[in-house]
Amino acid sequence: QVSSSDSKLRVLIAERRASAHSELSRRLDRAGHEVLARVTSGQGALDYAELLRPDVVLIAPLLEDGPGVMAAIALPRELPGVAAVVLTAHPAAANPAARPNWGAVALVPADAEPSDLDLELRRAVTQAREAAATAVVPGSDWGSEARPADFAPVVPPAPQYQTPVAEAIAAVVSEAETVIP
Repeated sequence: QVSSSDSKLRVLIAERRASAHSELSRRLDRAGHEVLARVTSGQGALDYAELLRPDVVLIAPLLEDGPGVMAAIALPRELPGVAAVVLTAHPAAANPAARPNWGAVALVPADAEPSDLDLELRRAVTQAREAAATAVVPGSDWGSEARPADFAPVVPPAPQYQTPVAEAIAAVVSEAETVIP
């Protein structure tokens, strides 16, 4: 089930280029969403997401401090329930059926029309919220009854987020960066 289309999503944009941010803000405004802020780095995305608690963080493939995908991977670990969406020109993003399943990180075409962007953001938010609502703390006796609101998230640290998924996403994004000015 997708988040209600009549509700306004609160969006944080992580984009290093002012022109791309302006265009994305216009598309989000046309789709009826509220842009909370723009940051230019992955660390800024994590810090501001913690402060502002957006519904979704839209993340460019390349940020001032490195690949945006690393922030996208860190976000669900740091803030369960906040959707992480990577905008990319990679061909896999244009076909939802061909997109790899990267768990809590969604991949969306950078040039998506406002209506398509709206639908993709709502799907990502719904998935992030469902994943957070069913999270189970490792080693707990609570099983499926555990709710994120009942405890602080217990997530083992990922050294520099070098997981197979992170490496696969970084490879796709780095390929896409060759075609993004």
